[in-house]
Amino acid sequence: EYFNRIGRWGKWTGNTRADLRLKQYYRYLGDARLNNDQALSNRSENYTLRNYSDMVYGKTSLGFQYLYNYLGDSLFDVAMQSYYETWKFKHPHPTDLKNALEKSTGKSLDWFFDQWLGTTEKLDYAVTDLNTSPVAFDVTLKNCGEINGPVSIARLTNDGKQENYWVDGFD
Repeated sequence: EYFNRIGRWGKWTGNTRADLRLKQYYRYLGDARLNNDQALSNRSENYTLRNYSDMVYGKTSLGFQYLYNYLGDSLFDVAMQSYYETWKFKHPHPTDLKNALEKSTGKSLDWFFDQWLGTTEKLDYAVTDLNTSPVAFDVTLKNCGEINGPVSIARLTNDGKQENYWVDGFD
């Protein structure tokens, strides 16, 4: 039980790591909605006190979870292992991570490294039309944000299973 808590803070408050991660997500999302977020390319002394936690921990964690979901478990693991093997015991820069992941996955990750991490631009899609049948569905999406990143579409089948589809980003 103790190891599922986060040191003294978790012991005092009863929070787990998952609880704090969720709080960081919500704090980042609240800041982003109010346009109080800051780019992750800032130096630490340029963040507001609140944004240091929200951006560095919340936005980074949320972004890498999104990237993991987009690439999938096996491709993400292969890419991260390749990055580690190339850069272990060295001093890589963010561009080195980007180059290694793009090389391993064969995908352009400009939307993630240049836009998600490097700016305060938002990833925001809306469903504008939906037509379904028992065997297929047709979804029309609109990009309401500034990032042309991939978007996940999920649907429940008649037997209650969830099917996920990724659509590459667009204007």
